[in-house]
Amino acid sequence: DIIIEKFVQGKDYRVCVVNYKVVAVALRIAPFVIGNGRGNLKTLIDVFNEDPLRGEDHEKALTKIKIDAELILCLFKRGLQLEYVPKRGEKIILRENANLSTGGMAIDCTEEICEENIEYCINAAKVLGLDICGVDICAKDIRIPLHESGGVVLEINAAPGIRLHHYPSKGKKRNVGKVILEML
Repeated sequence: DIIIEKFVQGKDYRVCVVNYKVVAVALRIAPFVIGNGRGNLKTLIDVFNEDPLRGEDHEKALTKIKIDAELILCLFKRGLQLEYVPKRGEKIILRENANLSTGGMAIDCTEEICEENIEYCINAAKVLGLDICGVDICAKDIRIPLHESGGVVLEINAAPGIRLHHYPSKGKKRNVGKVILEML
């Protein structure tokens, strides 16, 4: 058996819908390190993980990058190993996903989403009967309607994490927990 899916290029957005209103939008960024011309990838990851905002699993605002089989495979696909020493300023992506739980980060872009994309997310939540959900979108730009940019809704999460909205790496903090409690 095989599954064939359309390949869509774009950025990874999470749109949080509560009570059929978009309350937060974040651009999710895959974990990466920037080379200094001296340290190898393992060393750069260790230094990256020293950030006091990073902890194990969900204990802190951000999660440490784990060196595991998935990270090794991601590097291998790019012809790299942990011993590789990136040039000064060279950006090395460490995972193929941008989840906070794997070391990614979030940038708030709630003010940027266009009305048409807000409607897509609300309608998706309504179709599934989810008054709380996270709509994952792949699009070049959240400010452009999905039907114009070739963007797509990837999935809808019935139990979305809210940490990325409470503690974005950049941008305004969104108190999604408070909005959920007020709805309840």
